[in-house]
Amino acid sequence: MRILDILDSAVPNDKAENVRKIDYDKLRRLGYNTILFDYDNTIAVWREPFDMRNKSVIDDLIAAGMKVAVVTNGPQSRVRNLRDLFGEKLRIYHSMRKPGTKELRKVLSDMKSRPEKTVIIGDLFFTDIIAGNRMGMYSILVAPLVDISQKWYKRLLGEDDDCSLFCLLLQYWLDLQNGKAGHASFVCRRRYGH
Repeated sequence: MRILDILDSAVPNDKAENVRKIDYDKLRRLGYNTILFDYDNTIAVWREPFDMRNKSVIDDLIAAGMKVAVVTNGPQSRVRNLRDLFGEKLRIYHSMRKPGTKELRKVLSDMKSRPEKTVIIGDLFFTDIIAGNRMGMYSILVAPLVDISQKWYKRLLGEDDDCSLFCLLLQYWLDLQNGKAGHASFVCRRRYGH
């Protein structure tokens, strides 16, 4: 696969502020029956426990008969707490090696799902979105869950209330894709009013 093909596959089908703002009823009406959530920065802050605000989303999807799984590049120890919260109702897959698709193909086989009936939701276009798009899934990019008190986050975005060079470069690259407003500009406007 050429680099430009990979970059083209980094454009999500949709975006949302967080997993609680996604219209899952609409996705169900469109024929999707499988939802794959990334873990870190999607349903949990990095290096923090599961964000309990997202529990009802997963519970409601399972109750509605959707096939739901967590697919993370993180180790098993990172998602072990989900078993206590959801039992066997939630499928949990770790060490996924996204944006590679080999492990995701195994997940779909295990869940008896097809890519064209699957939605992948994550915070990183270069892992979650590329992997999902390469397989023909519907991809949704969410703004990363972050704890702004963490030092790494302050270094990344800067100590002041302005977008950092990283954020601006990401915005520029995403804005080039199909002339659409990029996810980074959405994040900057939402968090910083720019």
